[in-house]
Amino acid sequence: KILKGVYATDKFEGITVNTTVAAAALETATALTVIADDLLDLETKLKPQYRGGAKYYVSTSLYALMKKFKDEQGQYLWQQPLTAGTPATFNGYPVIECTDMDVATTAGKFPCIFANLNKGYALFERMGMETEMDRLASTRIWNTITRMRIGGKVKNPKAIALLKVKAGA
Repeated sequence: KILKGVYATDKFEGITVNTTVAAAALETATALTVIADDLLDLETKLKPQYRGGAKYYVSTSLYALMKKFKDEQGQYLWQQPLTAGTPATFNGYPVIECTDMDVATTAGKFPCIFANLNKGYALFERMGMETEMDRLASTRIWNTITRMRIGGKVKNPKAIALLKVKAGA
């Protein structure tokens, strides 16, 4: 829901459907593919005050592709984590694989977000919580069911940069 949700129905405004964020999306230099330079250009779409704490959120297909990107000296831009439980990095920024992101070779889709979501997206808890007791008479067990309503919205589009795949010629 955080990626593609519609606020009116889901109570989550998706990052890729936010009109301000989508309108400012960086289009890939090459049709139907993503190259390393696209990702490096995406970093500079964020002002320096938002780059600290920023991460790459990428599709599974782009995640696999990013592992192969090299700089001019032939050094990989991808770095495996040194400790368990920490994400790999690309050009020094953490990379998070998001299985709900779009495929990296589909025109008009968004396979990558480079963002500081702490500054760019807000999750909120709506007022009120419900608790219901449910008794299973045959086993003499009580189940407690608790419901809480949450939502989310883009709060600062300047802290989020999208990468859009260019259509083929």
